[in-house]
Amino acid sequence: MGTNYYAHVNPCSECGKPEEKIHLGKSSGGWKFLFREQEEYFGFQSFKEFIKQENVEIFDEYGREHEPEDLIQKIEDKQDGRSHHQTTKENERYKDLTRFRLDTSGDGESYEFCKRDFT
Repeated sequence: MGTNYYAHVNPCSECGKPEEKIHLGKSSGGWKFLFREQEEYFGFQSFKEFIKQENVEIFDEYGREHEPEDLIQKIEDKQDGRSHHQTTKENERYKDLTRFRLDTSGDGESYEFCKRDFT
């Protein structure tokens, strides 16, 4: 079981409805955080900058709001989890590695981005 996270961009000050809802990625038990690749960010560093913008609020799929620093910490804490990229490479059923991109942000860690839609 996992939890999807979304950026709500420019939420209405009266009703809270965002102009845009962007899927950030998914946190699943025992796995690294899997980012959904978006045009708003290219790697972990630009992801952090994006979610810290004043016009962005973060919610999970259950409607709970999250602070940017809390999500960043969750992602960093999950770095020792199982790799989606490595598991795909080793699994005969999944030969298409082009759906994944690894970002090494200069901190010695490798963050996993998926180019395809998933939830």
